Amino acid sequence: MSGLAPSTQKSTIFFCNVPDHTRLAILNIIPFVEGSLPVKYLGVPLIASRLIYKDCKVLVEKMEGRITNWKNKWISFAGRLQLIGSVLSALYIYWASVFILPKRVVADLEAKMRQFLWSQGSVSQGKAKVSWKSVCLPKAEGGLGIRRIGDMNTALMSHHIWSLLSKRKSLWTYGPKDKANGAIEAIACWLEHSYKHGKTEHWLGERKLGSL
Repeated sequence: MSGLAPSTQKSTIFFCNVPDHTRLAILNIIPFVEGSLPVKYLGVPLIASRLIYKDCKVLVEKMEGRITNWKNKWISFAGRLQLIGSVLSALYIYWASVFILPKRVVADLEAKMRQFLWSQGSVSQGKAKVSWKSVCLPKAEGGLGIRRIGDMNTALMSHHIWSLLSKRKSLWTYGPKDKANGAIEAIACWLEHSYKHGKTEHWLGERKLGSL
């Protein structure tokens, strides 16, 4: 035995399809607080289904809160651009690397970034001088270098597929078997359903690859 003991302050117990009398009996024995599902880990919800807008509402509210703290500070245009690239863009990166974000969430996040970029003291003021599509072009092509959230989500999720096909040593890649036959077809199917139709959760593509 290691001698380690679980922390009652940091531990939570969850039940699913457990009769009430069994649940109460367990709670009388184990001094843990009962939690409710879905549970969050590192700030993101642990769910087995496709993300919906309400699951990501905390992400939208977090970005809105950051912008609210800045909107009355009369930050210059260059300063707002820097905050978008270094702070606001970092808020969604972890989410985008784990889930396929709903299109409504992507639209809301980019709308808040766009309003903040063209605002003058208040988010509700200011008018866009250039289309958001042009703003998000690379600087070498005349844009401001802001990365589109949808493009980042696609790249980050595709990295998981690349890890499977390249046999990269990673704990979560031990399960699926990465055979070459059918790999291109599986990737094409995953990208089509996930990004063109928005009907497939992130694990569906991994499940297809796991059957190869």
